[in-house]
Order: sequence, then structure tokens, then C-alpha cells
Amino acid sequence: MRPGVQYQYSRPVARKPEAGILALIVAVSVLFFCCLLFPGWLQPWIAFSPASAWVRPWTFLSGALLETSPLGFFVCVLWLWTVGGSLDRALGWRSLAGLILTISLSLGFSLILANWITGIGATSCLAVTIGALTVAWGLLNSGESMFLWGIVQVPATILAVLGALFPLLRYGLPVGLFALSAGASAWVFITYRRRRRRYAGVRRIPRIKPAHRSEVAIGLGGRIRAWRDNRRLERLLKNSGLDKRE
Repeated sequence: MRPGVQYQYSRPVARKPEAGILALIVAVSVLFFCCLLFPGWLQPWIAFSPASAWVRPWTFLSGALLETSPLGFFVCVLWLWTVGGSLDRALGWRSLAGLILTISLSLGFSLILANWITGIGATSCLAVTIGALTVAWGLLNSGESMFLWGIVQVPATILAVLGALFPLLRYGLPVGLFALSAGASAWVFITYRRRRRRYAGVRRIPRIKPAHRSEVAIGLGGRIRAWRDNRRLERLLKNSGLDKRE
């Protein structure tokens, strides 16, 4: 160790979980336990319904984060922690919130359209929202793979396709065809964000303003004065017997 030099050693710090995904899991848990404890009183005000969506517009978001089955809630939270945590680290909590809002609005309006065309009323759920989040995660990690249960290795692209097609399994035909808009909205969100960041990284060449007449005059006068000073310096050096080049 060199004298006079102080060395500072840092200990490895464990990575803290992201605040965005923690807040999302807390919100999902609160909605689940509220519907579990007060199913007849509070659930109609939280669950999404195409017939009452215009009267209760907050159900577009709350319905997309609601899961009433205990087993489904456990599986959704586990998958949300895995996929949503990766999205939170990659996008940030603001973009993650914008992505969830985009998915919930797209899913809600598609179910309203399906109800208007087919007459079948379907409600949004957390599983479909997580399926759309899996699409976004697969787009951001297209070259990666995930080990399910530590045994089966599944590419991220296949998981994204399965997440996009999950509404067909959840709702069936024909409502499932309308609910495919959830995965499509996630794809549009990630694609638009990529293009915006790509073009934001390109610097624009600043436009050069044409010089004003006064600026041209000042610049020309400065050059003339510099030429005169240079000539005077040459005369002084010549008269003193010293050459400027020396």
C-alpha cells in the first residue's frame, strides 16, 4: 500500500426489490382480500362489467387487477413477481404503470365491444392482464429463456405467444378473439417505446443561422486589425534585426 493513499473497501449490498412491482402486488392483494371478505357488498364496485363500466369507470383498472380464486391469486402473484419485477427493472415504474393502464383499457373496451356484438358479458381478470405483461416481457427478452420449476427451459418468445393466446383459453370463442387486444396493446406499447427511444438517441444537427450584416462587419474589421498588427510585428522584427521565422 502506497503511503498517503487511502483505500476504501465496499461491501456487496443486496439488491432491493423494485418499488413499482411491490406496490402492484400490494394493490392486487388488497383487491383480493376485499372481495374475499365482502363478496356481496364490495365486489360489484370493484369487478368489471360491460353493462356498468360507463357508470363505474375505475373498474377498467380494478377489474383488470382482480382475481377472486385463492389458487389463481397465488399463481398470479407468483408469476407477477417474476415477470413484473423484470419489467419494472427494465421500464421503470412509470412505464410499467402506463403499460398496465394501456392493457386494462384495451381489455375493457374489447369486452364492451364483444358484449355489444355477441351479447355475452365477460369480466376482465388479473390472469389476462398478466398474460399481456408476459407478452411485453417476452418482447424485451426475446433471446432469453426461463426455467419453469427449475426443470423445463422455455424460451421467452414461446411464453409471450402463450400469454397472447391465453384469452382464448380464459373466455373461449368468440369473446376470446376480442380479448386478444390485451396482448396486442402490450406489443404496441413496447414497440412504440422502442422506436421513441431509438429516435431520441439520434442527435439533430443544429441549424446554422445566417450571419447578420453587423456580425459580418465586425468579423471583417477584426481580420483587418489582426492583419495590421501582424504587419507591425513584422516591421518591428525586421528593424530589430530578428527574423520572425527564427
